[in-house]
Amino acid sequence: MKKRIKQILIGSIMAIITLLPIISNAATVRTGSTTGANFSATGTYGGYTVTSQSLVNLHIASDTSENIWCLNPHADILHDEKTVMPIQNYMNISQRDINYISSGIDFIMNRSGIADYNTRAAIGQVWIWLQMSSRTYYTLNNYSFTGTGSASFAGIRAQADAWAASHADSAIGQGWVYVSANDGFAVDRSKGQITARFSVSYNGNLTLLKRNFK
Repeated sequence: MKKRIKQILIGSIMAIITLLPIISNAATVRTGSTTGANFSATGTYGGYTVTSQSLVNLHIASDTSENIWCLNPHADILHDEKTVMPIQNYMNISQRDINYISSGIDFIMNRSGIADYNTRAAIGQVWIWLQMSSRTYYTLNNYSFTGTGSASFAGIRAQADAWAASHADSAIGQGWVYVSANDGFAVDRSKGQITARFSVSYNGNLTLLKRNFK
């Protein structure tokens, strides 16, 4: 019984530490190569209607080897130094939503079985845009996804949604945004692109603790 209580207490402490905000730091963000996909959308910012068309590109940050994701399909990325902070410090988004998005993008990038990186990244970027719609400052009403990854999108999207839904209440997701003073959500597109990266743990701490205490 004492061993079990110790496992639960340490597991709970580790989960709380994981969810604590980290200290902001800085990183340089730039656009990488194109995935070969195209995306066009009509959306709303409050009472305003916005239409845009863009290439689906890869994006690189100096503090990670992962692809980072654009959160707003209606803005261009500004190549400058960004402040990196927990996503909940920047926008009103629930922990469950972060768990959902982190789990879903993990499925697309690491569990979907798609060998080609550009295909996974293009599908992942469009999936992120659809997830951010209505969870943040804009809503996508109509969109068109063509080129790399588009033929597989419907099937992979359904699988990612199912995986994310099944783990949203149990996984521990984290998100970090990359923003500068010139970035943000703006109807007149006067602000640059907000980008983000996500990570997720599927009860990894508790599994490790059980191994250690055997």
